[in-house]
Amino acid sequence: MSVLAAGMVAAMGAYAEDTGTVSISGTFIIKLNSCPADLSAQVQFNGQTSSYENLVVVGSSMTSNSGMIIKDQAGVVLTPNAMDTSESQALISDNNELKYTVGLTKTKNNVVAGPFSNSVTYVISYQ
Repeated sequence: MSVLAAGMVAAMGAYAEDTGTVSISGTFIIKLNSCPADLSAQVQFNGQTSSYENLVVVGSSMTSNSGMIIKDQAGVVLTPNAMDTSESQALISDNNELKYTVGLTKTKNNVVAGPFSNSVTYVISYQ
């Protein structure tokens, strides 16, 4: 999966007051088809992390000191590279949608403006 914040070009320091404050956000959905009704799913998002907790940083050299935070549908910030064991999502028979929000934030002061893009992989664990 590639989460691409296309068109989100901003000097994020002008938007985010504190490190970790989300300045721009959007939603994305993982669609699961032909699911049996007796399973649940947990999702793990993997990517390069910064020293700021719960943050996956941008890999682009055009933007620095910025990154993204992923939240589940309850608004809980997910820790990258760790299975979300707190929220196992019960699946209904047939098709399911797992909804998430991705938000841009700064990881340090002095954010350098530029195009923002980041790739994240995910692992789904069925139980």
